[in-house]
Amino acid sequence: MRRNFLLGLLICLVPSVLSAVFVGLGFFRESQGEAGFRRGIDLAGGTILVYEVNTEKLKKPGQTDATDAPGLSSEDIKKLAESLKRRIDRNDLRNVIVRPVGTTRIEIILPRTGSTSGGKVGSTEDFVQETKALVRQVGVLEFRILANGIDDSQGFAEARSLIEKAKSDPRAKADFEEQARRGLPPTPPSATYSVTVNGGTEPNTNYFWVELGKSERNGLGVSNLFAAEGPKPKSSARREDPQPAWYFPTFEAARKADAGAYAKAGVIVELGNRLYLTREFTKTTPSSDEAGKQFEYFVLTRVSPVDQMKVDRDVGLQARADQNKLEPAVAFSLNSTGGARFGKMTERNKPGENSFQRQL
Repeated sequence: MRRNFLLGLLICLVPSVLSAVFVGLGFFRESQGEAGFRRGIDLAGGTILVYEVNTEKLKKPGQTDATDAPGLSSEDIKKLAESLKRRIDRNDLRNVIVRPVGTTRIEIILPRTGSTSGGKVGSTEDFVQETKALVRQVGVLEFRILANGIDDSQGFAEARSLIEKAKSDPRAKADFEEQARRGLPPTPPSATYSVTVNGGTEPNTNYFWVELGKSERNGLGVSNLFAAEGPKPKSSARREDPQPAWYFPTFEAARKADAGAYAKAGVIVELGNRLYLTREFTKTTPSSDEAGKQFEYFVLTRVSPVDQMKVDRDVGLQARADQNKLEPAVAFSLNSTGGARFGKMTERNKPGENSFQRQL
């Protein structure tokens, strides 16, 4: 009888002691600023964002009842959640959870400090606001014509004048610097222009700055990789191809010429009949992909009903991997509607006198 009592006591006591040790260890780690308990969002606090798919946009032509289009497929809603996860927390540094709820909703859980572990950082209020902004950014593929010094002299002049104004006008400079801190493109010319290209005039033309992506910066030789040396020469197999431009010294000279007077607002450089703007990278909440970024580069684009084409469902875009002179490339095709719109844009901007070529 006594033996059975001792055995039962040990069975009850050992798990209790082990539990007390692990709980004490958790409290000790937290007191040392290390990862201790992984509390759920209900205990540690945090933010839960819930987004719902607009089922009205899922209806087929002629369909009037939204109940016939209840939501995305289970596979599509899963892919949407994965895409949002990559956009918000690509490297899983903040323990963000993005998961589908049914076929019409996405739930985003942003835990605060205390509900994370393994050295992950809790979400701050700034990160919550950044997440909301990232979700609102709709991925859009768009073709635009780059502004050039021949057709777009008025747009060039206005873009330059805005930067020049920032030299003497504190308010203008503050506006440009605020755009940089928010990670937005520089303030574009506000007027609407009438632009004539190849004999055709479009009265509703505007201009906007678009940031150059990583591959484009490398192609122009303006990334930090080219601070010490220029681009590597191409292999002998493709020696007939033109060597890439190396614009890094030109931008450096422009920045030094302004002596930092308004570098944060932007410095304009005209190269190859195109207008570029470079500014210091001062974004308040940079993403993990922007670590080490020092400068941003933008190019001026022309936007009008015939100088741009947004890719929507009507154009029937289909893309595939391809090659161009043994280099990776993307080939695409359009349906008749898309082909007509694309043809209208390229016909207007075809090479003009002296074989001057406009860029898409």
